[in-house]
Amino acid sequence: MTIKIKIRDREYQIEGEVQLTKALKHLNIPNQSVLAIRNGILLTEDEPLHSEDQIELIEVISGG
Repeated sequence: MTIKIKIRDREYQIEGEVQLTKALKHLNIPNQSVLAIRNGILLTEDEPLHSEDQIELIEVISGG
């Protein structure tokens, strides 16, 4: 079973069940630079991801 993680036009797949922070670290994505959404709900960093989850990452943009 896989977890699908999408950011912009890229899609990644991770096998097994992991916490969001570990999945982001595995993909080399700083957790402070994205918001993670599952089924329209914002996830916290320690949220467990399960097989068949589809996660959308939205990049955080800051500026002045």
